[in-house]
Amino acid sequence: MKTQVNSADSSIHFMDFSSFEELTQHPKILVNLLTNYCNIFGEPDVWNEQYSAEEILEKLENELSGHATMRLCINSITNEVIGFCWAQLLNGNQIIAAIQSIHFYQKYGTPKIDESLQTLIGHKSSIYVHDLGINKSYRGKIPLEQLICPVIENLSNQAQTRNLVFWSVSDTCIAWLAKKVGIDVALTLGKMQFFEGEFPTMEALESIVA
Repeated sequence: MKTQVNSADSSIHFMDFSSFEELTQHPKILVNLLTNYCNIFGEPDVWNEQYSAEEILEKLENELSGHATMRLCINSITNEVIGFCWAQLLNGNQIIAAIQSIHFYQKYGTPKIDESLQTLIGHKSSIYVHDLGINKSYRGKIPLEQLICPVIENLSNQAQTRNLVFWSVSDTCIAWLAKKVGIDVALTLGKMQFFEGEFPTMEALESIVA
């Protein structure tokens, strides 16, 4: 685990974890993460998902195994988790299984997802972004590139691949950032947009997001 202060705002810092075991060494942060996860994805206007603490703990344990990286954004004054992002190296079948476990997919997905995604992803291993969330009151205040890019770069160095897969819905900041770094929508199924492509090097990324 390592910590980095946000250079633009000293009241915000980031904590990086490479395993579930590392995360459990910070029980107060873990409990706060569970609370914020439920609050963010329970918002009725977009996700409207209901997860129990037990479901999220099981999810974290599975998704922070093997090659994986998590970054939490913390309010340095209140010690509240205000943002999170984590990713894992998975093969095509594992990515599909991860998507099928998401409540949003279970509500709004389509049965065509298996065949279409298998064609898109194949069997190769890719960096898959499991989850990304920012507390509603902090949206627009946390630089997305500082929350997301170090996670992908760290995992890319571990896994020796820059191929990235993730999904979102249209008109979100994530969809905008993906377009900015040159990763296009590869597939649309129902309300879900799937992105797949090579993540830029940090040097190239700095020039893109500047």
